[in-house]
Amino acid sequence: MPAQQRQHALENDPAFKRLPQDQQQRYKSQLNQFANKSPEEQKRLINRMDAWGHLSPTQKEQARNTYSQLKALPPDRQQQVNQTYRRLRSMPPSARADVMNSPDFKSRFSPQEQGVIKSMTDINDSLPH
Repeated sequence: MPAQQRQHALENDPAFKRLPQDQQQRYKSQLNQFANKSPEEQKRLINRMDAWGHLSPTQKEQARNTYSQLKALPPDRQQQVNQTYRRLRSMPPSARADVMNSPDFKSRFSPQEQGVIKSMTDINDSLPH
């Protein structure tokens, strides 16, 4: 939908009109940012939002806590944890368990980092694929 049509549709939505002005502005900004992304990025965001919608309230809280723990790590460690998570999530659960129980894995990551990686893989496993 062209930007002008999006703007018109949004401003004529009764629920949108009831929102506080600052929240309306934030949503407009988010919509424009989304529209300016590539189709691949848009699809990735839609998939992520859909996955979030399938999580239970407990899982959402776990995801928030895990994300907070990840963001508390130094940037270089965040990168290492994320890279390892991406590699592990593509593995079958038995192979993943072997890696996560290996001496090499335990020596490369602190107990906190190991917990973050485990939590991230657990959350990923609970999503519909």
